[in-house]
Amino acid sequence: MIRLKNGKIIVGIDLGNSSIKTVNTVLPGDIKRISGKALNGDCIEVDGTYYSLEGHGSYVVDRTGDEKMYIQVATACLNELQNQGVKIGGRDISVVIGIGIAPQHWNKLNEKYKKYFQSRRNMTVRYQEKMVKFSIEDVYVMPQGIAGIIGTGDYKKLHNQTVVVDIGGGTLDILSFQDKKLQESQVCSEVFGMEQAYEIVKHHLNDRFCRDISQVAFESYIKGKQWLSEELEDTVDEALKEYCAEVIHTIERKKIDLSICNVIVMGGGAHVMKKYSHLDERTSYILNVNANAYGYEVMCETKLQGRN
Repeated sequence: MIRLKNGKIIVGIDLGNSSIKTVNTVLPGDIKRISGKALNGDCIEVDGTYYSLEGHGSYVVDRTGDEKMYIQVATACLNELQNQGVKIGGRDISVVIGIGIAPQHWNKLNEKYKKYFQSRRNMTVRYQEKMVKFSIEDVYVMPQGIAGIIGTGDYKKLHNQTVVVDIGGGTLDILSFQDKKLQESQVCSEVFGMEQAYEIVKHHLNDRFCRDISQVAFESYIKGKQWLSEELEDTVDEALKEYCAEVIHTIERKKIDLSICNVIVMGGGAHVMKKYSHLDERTSYILNVNANAYGYEVMCETKLQGRN
């Protein structure tokens, strides 16, 4: 969250499939309608209907078909504001939001996403037992990946030829730069994120041991927080090496020569690529999964200051 001198509040939101990130928070990526208040109180009520963020969402290119995305954004904004000590109960909360779209779809969906939010500016909600009149004052839609580089300062590394690999829950986004200029012909978004890595792991475990692994255990393992027996660990590691090899093949199919490129890997899959891909020392890793959200805020602030 950025609060400008004129009182405007900027919130950057990375609307991933596995999770929704703001600068300081991470929420589940799916939203579900529930029959009543959540037992833990962590829900949002809109027009008498309760919603809870839980689980992983499915990959959808265009999210403007219903109200879900707006409710997810409202929840993420209010959660971020509370996290930063802003009292939201009984108040009018107006924000400027920065969100992202996969680079390959940005030209097609940029204006559509703006109109989606601009047509739903005001909403009275109850969030964690607090009534809030929530509104979106303005919206900026930006390409994923680019925002993460700006947010972390890694844009300074975009000299000569650089490829940015952003691995999220649902997608693998590839952006190629030549002397800091994006090469449009080498931009792609593939449905090959960490959800697909999980499926490869499950296939290997089932094939060898008729065993399964929960998504929670898988995510904990790749973060180094889950113990597995030696034989299961070896199989999971082998599957993740296979996934990373396919990521590299996907990049090379775009006629990107990794032997002469600087490489920046970011997103939820950066930890996996760092451990299993064996990319050389020219590779840097942005391990902060909130990097895109922070980049959206920085880019929004720059655009707003440019208006003044």
